Amino acid sequence: MMRTMLKLAAVAALSLGTTVSQAAIYNAGTLTTEPYNNTSIVAPGSFQDTYNMTVGNNPSVAAAAVQLVLNLGSLSVYNIQGLSASLFDSSNNFITGATQAVGSYDPVSFSAILGSGNYYVNIAGNAIGSSGGIYTFAVAAVPEPETYALMLAGLGLVILVARARRKII
Repeated sequence: MMRTMLKLAAVAALSLGTTVSQAAIYNAGTLTTEPYNNTSIVAPGSFQDTYNMTVGNNPSVAAAAVQLVLNLGSLSVYNIQGLSASLFDSSNNFITGATQAVGSYDPVSFSAILGSGNYYVNIAGNAIGSSGGIYTFAVAAVPEPETYALMLAGLGLVILVARARRKII
C-alpha cells in the first residue's frame, strides 16, 4: 500500500513539470460593432488559440483578452501566466499586440486601423492552475469618428426642425 502511494506521488510530481501544448481555432466571422465574445477553458500547460476574422467596411478594430483567476486558499485552480494577444494579417505579418506583465492579472488589449481583408489574433499563455486556465476574448469593429459626427449633425438638424415647428404652431 505504501509503495503504491509513493509511486502515485512520484507520477503526480513528474506530471506537474510537464507542459501540454494545445491550440484551438475559432472563427469570429465578419466583424461588426456587435462584439464577438468567446470564453475558453484551457488545460494546464502552454496554449495558443487562433481567432480568424474578416474586416469589412469598418476598418477600426478593438480587441481584449481577460483571464479569470480562481484560488482556493493557497491552491491555484485557474490561472494563466504571460497572457498575450497578437494581431496578424492573412500573410502572417505581425500588426500589433499586447502581453501581460509578469505577475499581472490585467487584461491585454489593442486597437488598430485595418484595411478590408482577413486577419487573425493569436491568444497565448501558460495555464498554471491545477485545472488550467480560463480566458475571455472579445473583438469588435469600432465606428469611425466621422460616423458619430454625422449622427450628431443629423440629431442637431432634427432638433432645429422640431423647434421651428413648435414656433410655427
